[in-house]
Amino acid sequence: MIPTHLYHYTSLETLKLILETKTFRFNRLDRMNDLLEGLNKFSAKIKDNVFISSWTEEAKDALPMWKMYTNLKGIRIRMPIDMFAFEEKMEVVKSSGKVPHYNIRSKLNRTYEIKRFPIPDVKFEDPLIRFVYGPSRIDYVNSKYALKKGLTELKEVNGKAKPFKMREIYIDQFGQRKLSFWKFENEYRYRIFYGNLSMMAANEEIIGTLIKYPVLTEFIDVEFKEECLEGLEILLGPKVSRKERIELEGFVSNLTIRN
Repeated sequence: MIPTHLYHYTSLETLKLILETKTFRFNRLDRMNDLLEGLNKFSAKIKDNVFISSWTEEAKDALPMWKMYTNLKGIRIRMPIDMFAFEEKMEVVKSSGKVPHYNIRSKLNRTYEIKRFPIPDVKFEDPLIRFVYGPSRIDYVNSKYALKKGLTELKEVNGKAKPFKMREIYIDQFGQRKLSFWKFENEYRYRIFYGNLSMMAANEEIIGTLIKYPVLTEFIDVEFKEECLEGLEILLGPKVSRKERIELEGFVSNLTIRN
């Protein structure tokens, strides 16, 4: 069962930016701290088409999380899971691929664009971002083989002359698995995919073109619903000073939240 709220560890400086801009940053999958993210049998560049915002369901704060993500001097913020759902309905969408997985799809308040290496003679369909998928719980696996399993698949295609095999790539599965070493994080993720649904199950010809013309966008700052800040819960890290606490309390008290 998906929890009603999730938690995010970050620095004091980043928290202020989050509250000022009413956005959370989605980082490109290849820029995450786990170097095995998006490991697959086809190309390491596929994961450039996926953007991630990482959270945890663990309500009890943990020293390893404080150390890894804030160096003991940051904060942990609590937010409702529907923070990106600007429409009342949050759709449940079944993923493609051999490994069944379900994601909640929420329509964003505006569109976002992913920029690629300039291509005057090549057109990509639907480069605008309209949806965020999640939160979905990370699947923790025990081997590198399990990380790659089901992400790509060779399928037989009926060609004009004779049947041939072409690899399909299930982008919706990328950013969904990590080795069990990371299980202590109890991680949930929101994900954004290049081209929204149109690229969820792409063949190697399409993906090959995307790899040839790499993604330039390194992150997307995605707007969340301002009403999510009502009843805001912020937990301070073990090494946050009294001065920093007072400054943060003043900053938060001066926030303007629309009713």
